[in-house]
Amino acid sequence: MIAVVTPTRNRTQAIRLLARWLRQQTVQPDIWIVVDDGEEGIVFEEPMTYLIKRVRGSNEPAHSLCLNLRQALPYMVADKILICEDDEYYAPTYIEEMARRLDLSPAVGIGYSKYYNLKLKSAFTHGNMLHASLAQTSFRRELIGEFIRSMADPKDNFIDIKFWKAIRGRGLIWRDGDHYDGAAGAQYVGMKGMPGFPGIGFGHKSMPQYARDLSLECLRRWIRPEDVEAYVKIGQEQLWVKSEH
Repeated sequence: MIAVVTPTRNRTQAIRLLARWLRQQTVQPDIWIVVDDGEEGIVFEEPMTYLIKRVRGSNEPAHSLCLNLRQALPYMVADKILICEDDEYYAPTYIEEMARRLDLSPAVGIGYSKYYNLKLKSAFTHGNMLHASLAQTSFRRELIGEFIRSMADPKDNFIDIKFWKAIRGRGLIWRDGDHYDGAAGAQYVGMKGMPGFPGIGFGHKSMPQYARDLSLECLRRWIRPEDVEAYVKIGQEQLWVKSEH
C-alpha cells in the first residue's frame, strides 16, 4: 500500500491543485491523508481520501506542522509513506518513481531542491544533499518510529532535518532532472508564493540566490507543459488582487 500524507491550512487553491496533480499520477496512492487545521474548509471528491479536521488550540504555535502530522499517524498504515505538501508541483510519474526507489531503500528523498516563487517570478536550485525537504521525503513503515521522534518538539517544524539525520546511512537522496521529460526528468517543483497561509521554509521569502524568470522560461522547463498554465493563472490573479488593493 502507498499512503500520501498532506498537512494543510487555509491554502484552498494550493490543495485543489495538489488534488489535480495526484489524480494524474501514473501510480495512484491507496490512501491520501489530509489534515486540515484551517478555517476555510475544504472538500474533496477523491475516493481514497481521509480528510481529518483538526481544531487549533489557543496556545498553539502559528505553524503547526508537527501537530498536524501527529494527527495523521493512526492512518499511516501503508507500507510506503510519501509526504506531499500542498504548495508543491508533482509530475505525473512522481509517486511511481518514489515507490520504485522505496523498493531499494527504506527512505528516499530528492536533494538539490528546486524552488519557484510565483509572486516574484524567480527560480532557485538549492545545493543541499544532506537531507531532502519534507515535501520530497518518503519512507517505508519500518522507519515510522524515527519519523515520530523527529516531531518530539511541536514548536520545531524542521522535521526533515531531524529525520534524515536520525536515519543517516539508511536513506537514499537523489537528484532528479532539470527538465520535465517523463520519468527521466524533473519530478517536482517547490512552488512558493502561493495564495493562502504563508510557509516558513527556505524559499518562501525573496532570496538573493533567486534568478528572475519574467519570461517563465524556467517554469516551463521544469513543469509539464500542459500544467504550467494553472500556475500562470494563479499568478495573474494575484497581480489583479494586488492592483485592486
